[in-house]
Amino acid sequence: DDDRELGRQFMLAELLRELATFLTSISTDDGGGDERALGWIANQLDLEHLSVWVGALESSRMNVSLAGAYSSTAMMVPDDMKHVVVGEDDLELGTVELSGCWVFGDAPPRAQAMAKALGYQGDYQLGFVRSERSSSEHNYFIFARSGLEPVADHELSVLESALALVSQYLTRARAERSLLVSFAAAPIAIVLRTPELSFISCNAAYEALTGRTQEQLLGTGLDFVMGADQAAYLDETLGEVLASGGGQEAEYTRPDGTVVWADVISTSTTIPGQLQPVVLTYAQDVTERRRSRQLLEYQANHDELTGLPNRRAFVGHTNTELAWSSKCAVIMIDLDRFKDVNDLLGHSAGDQ
Repeated sequence: DDDRELGRQFMLAELLRELATFLTSISTDDGGGDERALGWIANQLDLEHLSVWVGALESSRMNVSLAGAYSSTAMMVPDDMKHVVVGEDDLELGTVELSGCWVFGDAPPRAQAMAKALGYQGDYQLGFVRSERSSSEHNYFIFARSGLEPVADHELSVLESALALVSQYLTRARAERSLLVSFAAAPIAIVLRTPELSFISCNAAYEALTGRTQEQLLGTGLDFVMGADQAAYLDETLGEVLASGGGQEAEYTRPDGTVVWADVISTSTTIPGQLQPVVLTYAQDVTERRRSRQLLEYQANHDELTGLPNRRAFVGHTNTELAWSSKCAVIMIDLDRFKDVNDLLGHSAGDQ
């Protein structure tokens, strides 16, 4: 008996190790990863149905929402059944350990309420496993096996440990998916580059900024979206920028020759799926702001009528020349009787 129990423990430990490896292999952007994880557990334990729920205690009521479900019979969970609210009287927190397996009608009220939402019926052994992440946040497994043969205690033990692993996976996956959604929908251009400074991912705003798709950018460097000299300079000074946290201004050239200016800020970060830190760059399009600034500078230094440099520009150029040399030549041109033209024919004629 001792050898049999020891063998069972080794088998369960190996099963949980395989589950952990399986969960780690699921990509964050794998939309069917949650269902496949539950299916893997269900197949290992010969379960027809397995679902995972997330519960939060709010105002003495437990709001429980479906986080994922697997059914060997392809049973679908209706949208209006994916959320249940359980009253405080049914929670029995701290007084009853609600992990076990029962014939459906003998299950605790909370287990029955959640099972009904899944539409379980017929001759089933109904199982319920709870994992308390905190006093106000719980995760649950609801599972079912056809027939009336009881689920063994060691199988419940496996499910309790498996729920803890799945809960960790769901927390990580939700956070990473939320990050991916924010990344993709961000109005500011964002790009990720490898430590070797090759593009690995970007959002739609960066595609619009550069005029190139993510597929076109993949594996290329900055010299694909801007001049080679500027790209080399930005790459060479990247280490200094990362250390200081400062920003730079960059000039991007689109495939049609359009020039776009952007303020860029880069930082080093870690992301799922990459063993080494990557370079995360934010690029804010400042083309219109730069054009407005250039226009204001031009208007401040040029005559509105002739477009020639005005007195302000003359003084500035003169001071620059004098700063470089102690000698400077100035030529003055005056038009005789120009005032008479304005007086006799008007300023409009004089302007012409």
